[in-house]
Amino acid sequence: MSLEDALAALPIFPLPRVTLFPGTELPLHIFEPRYRQMLEDCLATHEAMAVATLREDTEGELHAEPQVHRIAGAGIVTRSEKLADGRSNIVLVGKARVVLEELPTEGAYRRARARVLHDLEVPVSDTDRSALISLAARFADIARKLNPRFSVDIPAQASASELSDFVAAHFVLHPDARQALLETLDVGARVTQLIDILSSQVAYSSRPKEMTLH
Repeated sequence: MSLEDALAALPIFPLPRVTLFPGTELPLHIFEPRYRQMLEDCLATHEAMAVATLREDTEGELHAEPQVHRIAGAGIVTRSEKLADGRSNIVLVGKARVVLEELPTEGAYRRARARVLHDLEVPVSDTDRSALISLAARFADIARKLNPRFSVDIPAQASASELSDFVAAHFVLHPDARQALLETLDVGARVTQLIDILSSQVAYSSRPKEMTLH
């Protein structure tokens, strides 16, 4: 399996309010015929696809070709379970941020020429790193009070890049904020944004009915 082998014509899975970050797992249910075909093709070749978040103003166009954000998460299918009726449950593991240049549609699903985007490894202070871990832990405690089954281990020893992507994937509630974090290549800026976002979410934790964890 190789993402690089797929970049010339990377299959696109457009989804509303879903973001795939590098290093994180995303379980998906595949049921539409065109995406069943996409999955079959992926599994037979490079096992890669991009999850591109729908732009909010086109989310109602699911049966056409709604606009997607050009910066997306690209991942590899690591698990696939085909059901008796042809649907499938899969797990994607994020491998990279990519920028998509969509190709003319041929066949059942969309593809794009993709280019991998690399992080700008700006140093992150110990103070900011500790603040991010602390806020994520506080928000995890709030989540567990609302849902005792919620469980996540924050990778405190991971690099700032890996840590920020993990926190963004598991704790940031608003899809626009997640997309903005996906598009932020400066790791220091990403950590700063996350501190601001989680600070606000913790402050509003008295409104549990508004919280939806991903």
